[in-house]
Amino acid sequence: MLKEITPELYIHVFENSTDEEIKAYFDFDGKGFELAKSRYKKGMTNYHTTFKYFLLKDKETQSTIGTCGYYRWYEEHNRAEFGYVMSNMAYRKQGLMTEAANALIPYAFDNMGVHRIEAFASPENEPSIRILEGLGFTKEGLMRDHFLRDGVYEPSAAYSLLKHEFDQMR
Repeated sequence: MLKEITPELYIHVFENSTDEEIKAYFDFDGKGFELAKSRYKKGMTNYHTTFKYFLLKDKETQSTIGTCGYYRWYEEHNRAEFGYVMSNMAYRKQGLMTEAANALIPYAFDNMGVHRIEAFASPENEPSIRILEGLGFTKEGLMRDHFLRDGVYEPSAAYSLLKHEFDQMR
């Protein structure tokens, strides 16, 4: 089950809730909460970008098991960066992220006015690469020193899916 998180909802929760209520609402751990608080303080949207992402919930327990969606949406350029994280290891390798992506990709093309969806994955993250390639994304190349993890710059494999390519797969 997907639960949409918009900038407006994010701001509302942060402005009207205690830290503990915020953690419970989004099911944040300590590090996730600090990142979310930083994002809130810096501003949710600006002239060039916004976001639209979703909490992936277990249908029975309603606990958050991951997130997915468009972490950077460049409305002016009709493109969005797709990303996902399965935060609960017990739910991995069950096809849940692929199922969620199969709902969110047409959503971007049909409802957000997106022409291009971009995604980045660690070249060593074979499960993530399998998801992207299974969804029809095309590998565009390797971005050197693309993100910083634990003080070390690492590369990212860059993927994209264009609207006309997706339309041909429907």
